[in-house]
Amino acid sequence: MAIGGASILGGSGHYVGTIAGAFVLTILTGLLPALRLSNGALLIVYGAVILITVSLASEAFSDLAAAIRAAFRRGEPAKGEAS
Repeated sequence: MAIGGASILGGSGHYVGTIAGAFVLTILTGLLPALRLSNGALLIVYGAVILITVSLASEAFSDLAAAIRAAFRRGEPAKGEAS
């Protein structure tokens, strides 16, 4: 997977995700050095943001989000949610 879910080797992805991913990385590149963080801290933050976004884009998260949306459409609590 590359930025925004558009794979370099082909596969699924959308240009909106690619643009959003590039926008987030551009914002981070401009904002974090302004906070005067050390190089090590910058790398940790960049890595954490990438890990979080990849985990949010994962199949497991997509399945959970679909289950929650379906439960809201039916008007009942999703699995694991308190009634």
